[in-house]
Amino acid sequence: MNNQWTKFEGRQHGRTARREMRITIGPRQTIYLNGIAFDAIDRHPAVEMLYDGNRRIIGLKPVDPRKSNAFSVKKHGSGGDYHRISASAFCQNFRLRFDNGAKGVLHASQICA
Repeated sequence: MNNQWTKFEGRQHGRTARREMRITIGPRQTIYLNGIAFDAIDRHPAVEMLYDGNRRIIGLKPVDPRKSNAFSVKKHGSGGDYHRISASAFCQNFRLRFDNGAKGVLHASQICA
């Protein structure tokens, strides 16, 4: 019997993660929000993008879609409750790169409302 095993303390990706707020951003600088994260911004059709460079935190604040700095929040895919924000202009401005993608399970207080 092998006694050198290291137990994985995490959990499987997929349905179990859907009960938490989940926000991801990939190398193409698109931000994806699950339904719970979209609820945190009151399912608003547009957000203002904010950045705290000291803490390296991206903020989303619901705004009027007619504002010049508004980023549209669009439904992603035909099934499920996922939404996306094309954030390439924002990422380029702040020189943010996500070559391997980034994931976050955030609390509602970290999304500006």
